[in-house]
Amino acid sequence: LGLTHAAVDALTSVMTRKPNPKIVDYAMELLEEISRTGPFDRDLLIHRGVCDQSYDFVDSAATDFVHYYQGEYDWEHGLFPWGDEHFQQIRPDTYYHHKFLFKKALRALYDGRTDEAVQLLKQVIAKAPDGTTLKDDARKSLARLYYEMGEFAKADFLYQRIEMNIVEQ
Repeated sequence: LGLTHAAVDALTSVMTRKPNPKIVDYAMELLEEISRTGPFDRDLLIHRGVCDQSYDFVDSAATDFVHYYQGEYDWEHGLFPWGDEHFQQIRPDTYYHHKFLFKKALRALYDGRTDEAVQLLKQVIAKAPDGTTLKDDARKSLARLYYEMGEFAKADFLYQRIEMNIVEQ
């Protein structure tokens, strides 16, 4: 019905009570879809619903979702080895694997490793699934890097390839 905030509230409540693994799997899959397609309360879903819980028993498509956000949470709080453990459990060539590569590129930029960031962003652009904002985010980041390096033609080319229309941006 488009009531994503209400859905996140109800499903997170069900999920954290862990009535049984099948219900948690189903709720997790619904929450994962909401996180990719609509607005949601990040604190409720990610911090309290996903990161405050252990979901070792979850064996569904949402497993990558859980590992990505638990790894991101750990990195945000300086727990890099723990975050790396979560990121290593994400299946290759999935949406969350490419989302991780984008996050890794941003971390490389923060650490001053520009060449590594450029390579990671190119990889995301080339291989991330279509129909997501991930490729556009990588194009914008890479175009900004090219602009800062004085490679204006490459930056302009990438800006022109951004698929999301200007009104949505």
